Amino acid sequence: NICLQNIQKLHNKSIDFLKINLEDQKIFKNIYAKGKTASVFQFASKGMQSALREINASSIEDLIAVAALYRPGPMEFISQYADGKRNPESVKYAHPIIKKHLEVTYGIMVYQEQAMFLARDMAGFTWAEVDKLRKAISKKSGKDFDDVCALFKKKSSDAGISASVIDEVLALMAKFGGYAFNRSHACAYALLSYWTAYLRNYYASEWLAACIEIDKDDEPKMAILLQECRIDKIVV
Repeated sequence: NICLQNIQKLHNKSIDFLKINLEDQKIFKNIYAKGKTASVFQFASKGMQSALREINASSIEDLIAVAALYRPGPMEFISQYADGKRNPESVKYAHPIIKKHLEVTYGIMVYQEQAMFLARDMAGFTWAEVDKLRKAISKKSGKDFDDVCALFKKKSSDAGISASVIDEVLALMAKFGGYAFNRSHACAYALLSYWTAYLRNYYASEWLAACIEIDKDDEPKMAILLQECRIDKIVV
């Protein structure tokens, strides 16, 4: 609010975040791809900055993926995501259904929803069965997991899916299920982040002034914010 009030006061402009362009390449090139996110929501850490640079973040989908992958466990797949983005032709899919749901993340099962829709499309799971799958793969072991895998294998086989494809999908579920993230949460993080990056890119003085006002009693954060001002040659 501090930033928006200052923009209104100094530029006589009201920002409606619901109307801004979510594919503005200036924001991705200037802020995300350069890892210039020390004051940007969700992506402020050094590790996040490094991940954004590695994948050359250029879309909301990239932000959603990094928000989901940058956690203990899946973090190791950020490089695989980056490689897939640079060379999508190198990613092989055993079946068109797998490509349909995993192409957006270059063959990596990042989101819970990907496993859920694979179960719907491959095995014809009901939504009740899908929910059992979601709960079971989060544990990755035990009778519930074994039972749902057996059901997935039977129903997929009955639908004409080859055994090798079924086994590959089950292996992906076992590998990623324990830390697959909820895509809807990652989307919310990415959207809020983009709004702050919009301000960081187009209204740097107003944005950083607001951040300094909020964090003025936090010396480590103040040091980071003042460095951001120096980078942009903003006089404090």
